[in-house]
Amino acid sequence: MKDKYYIGKRVKQKTLKEAEQRLVQAKDERIICVVRGAIEHEFMGRSTVRNGLLIITTKRVIFYMPKLFGRYESEEYPLTKITSVQCTRGLLNDRLEIVVASDRKVIKWIPKGDGVRAAHIISNMITGSG
Repeated sequence: MKDKYYIGKRVKQKTLKEAEQRLVQAKDERIICVVRGAIEHEFMGRSTVRNGLLIITTKRVIFYMPKLFGRYESEEYPLTKITSVQCTRGLLNDRLEIVVASDRKVIKWIPKGDGVRAAHIISNMITGSG
C-alpha cells in the first residue's frame, strides 16, 4: 500500500506485510490503522487468547493471527455489522470491546494509547463521520 496509515507500537513489519498481502486485495479497500493485541477466542469449548494484529480498513475490521509454518487465521467484521466499540484504558495497556450484531469480541493487551486511537477510528467509521 502506498498510502500512509497508523502503525501501532510493537507491530512487526514482517507480520504486517504478510497480513497486507493475504487480506487486503480489493482496489477500493485500504488500511487505515494497524495495532497489536490479543483476541479472546473460543476453542473446543474453552476460552483462549490468540496474539495478532487488529487491522482497520475502509470496509472492515480484521484480526489477523499468524501461526506456524506460514499459516494464519483471521476473523473479519464488516463495518456495517459493528454496532458499538468501547476502549478501556488500563495501567499498562488498553482493552477494546467490539459488538458485532449480537456477538461481543474483546481484544486485549493493546499497547497503551493504541486502543484509544483504534476505537476512535472504528467509531468514526461506523457513524459515518470517518
